Amino acid sequence: MNKQALKDRLELNSGNFNEAIQTVLSFRPQYPTKPSKPVLQQKHTTEDVLKYADLLKQYEADMVFYRKLTDSYREEHAEFEEVIVEFMKDEAGLHAVPEIYRDKVYNKAWSDGHSDGYTSVYYHLCSLVEIFESFE
Repeated sequence: MNKQALKDRLELNSGNFNEAIQTVLSFRPQYPTKPSKPVLQQKHTTEDVLKYADLLKQYEADMVFYRKLTDSYREEHAEFEEVIVEFMKDEAGLHAVPEIYRDKVYNKAWSDGHSDGYTSVYYHLCSLVEIFESFE
């Protein structure tokens, strides 16, 4: 799913952060499955060794493809994360925080909440933004 489609899905549920995130998380790219390396048994025949050599060649080709898939996954996942973080910042009202503090405020929210998921980061961010709003 491209960035704009993700943004559109988030906007459909704007106002209910948790529901919006849960909807979008269902489209999160899945990490590719790593191929299993073949094993040559200790008591083996010449035929077993030849078969193992063929399996090993196939495994090496599969690993090249796997590496390409993981590179693609990383790119997709980074875009996915970028869209979620921007949505989170907008929903929490981070724009109300003076620009010189925004990165620090977001990093604090991330540090305090990321182990519990996006919703936790969002709530930490909202709490921090409220501090700045009370000074207006």
